[in-house]
Amino acid sequence: MFLDWRFSIALRYSFHNGRRRLPPFNALLSLLGLSLGVAILVLVLSVINGFDQAMRERVLSVVPHAVVYQNRPTLDSNLIRLISDNQSVLAVAPLLEGNGLLQSESAVEGIQISGIDPIAEQGVSEIGLYVVKGLWTELAPGSFRVALGADLAQSLAVNIGDSVTLVLPQIRMTLAGASPRLKRFTVAAVFETNADIDQSMVYMHLSDAQRLFGPDHQVGLRLRLADLFRVAEVLHELYYMQPEAGLMGYSWTHRQGNLYDAIALQKRTMFVLLSMLIAVAAFNVMSGLVISVEERRADIAILRTLGCTPEQVRFIFMCCGGLMGSIGVVLGLLLGVLFAWLIQPLYQALDRYFELNLLQEYFVQYLPVQILPEDIAYVGLISFLICVVTGIYPARRASLVHPVEALHVD
Repeated sequence: MFLDWRFSIALRYSFHNGRRRLPPFNALLSLLGLSLGVAILVLVLSVINGFDQAMRERVLSVVPHAVVYQNRPTLDSNLIRLISDNQSVLAVAPLLEGNGLLQSESAVEGIQISGIDPIAEQGVSEIGLYVVKGLWTELAPGSFRVALGADLAQSLAVNIGDSVTLVLPQIRMTLAGASPRLKRFTVAAVFETNADIDQSMVYMHLSDAQRLFGPDHQVGLRLRLADLFRVAEVLHELYYMQPEAGLMGYSWTHRQGNLYDAIALQKRTMFVLLSMLIAVAAFNVMSGLVISVEERRADIAILRTLGCTPEQVRFIFMCCGGLMGSIGVVLGLLLGVLFAWLIQPLYQALDRYFELNLLQEYFVQYLPVQILPEDIAYVGLISFLICVVTGIYPARRASLVHPVEALHVD
């Protein structure tokens, strides 16, 4: 029933312009504008999805989901066992955090220090998978070895086996007067996550960190959760499990939550804004249909005299709008997927050739892309509906053409 005479006429009207066998030039421009609008929307959503994926897989896989402390330097062993038995907690590992300066022979950089147990850390973090030089297992107790991010190692101009000096914000009184606490370390490993932690994070063994910061520095417990978006609920559960224990903590949302929310808000905002771009392109298609209706007033009049009802005329031109919109949307989706597939290697080549470093200060230092089928389907559906809605007016205008007036010749 769909491929009846009305659809055949609509197909002819869409791709045949009177004596010419090609569609009118303005219709082709309208289709091109619609396709580019859809393609840009697919490309932008794919890039934002890529940042969201990088946030989950890289940043949130190496930063703590949650860290809990007790109101004393170490956690009670029974409390650790209760936390580990919680169904929402997949793994736990000790963690000591601090700040300082790392100095090499050529530079000084501000850093964040994490004292860890390398074996237990494998259960709560994937940082060991990103080691590109050296060995993660060389962070042994008493070895005073450190693992640095690749950007930090490059800034300090150090490599595996080189020595660096750690300067802590702790003042010691000596015979020469007040001086900061210094300790020499050896670089044992370099990791590269292509995230912002490459610029500032330094890992060392927990026992070395305790000797460095002193026995009064708090050691916490790093948690890996089954659902990191339930982190606030889990922290409340752990607190009320033993309120008298004085448990304190923070979650990844304190450090990265605003950034993650910003990515989600940006995706929604860009979808709305670029949908307006598609609407503008769809209105161009509508203007082309209005022109087509005016050019075919005589054809419409002949159809009416042959018994075609206004509803059938409206259906014919609605099909014209739907056909043109479908072609533009499908072409735009294909172009968008192609652009999204090519933009990452293209950006890498341009960045390497021109040394742009556009994402150097962002939380990932590369251009991530993730093409989601549900986004493509959603964009296609919304774009098609916009085209159908904009096709209502020219179709109604065609149905109101009066045969006698259209065929009247002065």
